[in-house]
Amino acid sequence: MNRAPAAAASQPRYQQVAADLQARIEAGEHPVGAALPTEQELCADYGVSRYTVREALRRLSLMGLVRRRQGSGTEVIATEPQATYH
Repeated sequence: MNRAPAAAASQPRYQQVAADLQARIEAGEHPVGAALPTEQELCADYGVSRYTVREALRRLSLMGLVRRRQGSGTEVIATEPQATYH
């Protein structure tokens, strides 16, 4: 099942996947403390490569929404992006 929204077709796939996962986190589909599906499951759900999924998860991590741990998966740690100062 391809979940990426058609309206975002002009964006790179990793941005589409990240935006969809962010929306699902904000909507409570993946609550704080819950693990996201595995990279392999996300690849199948979105019909994209592992590289695309990893880049999407990296972006969510930079936003402060998830924490990634090798061997443990990706855990939701917030429902809203954290403020960043450059």
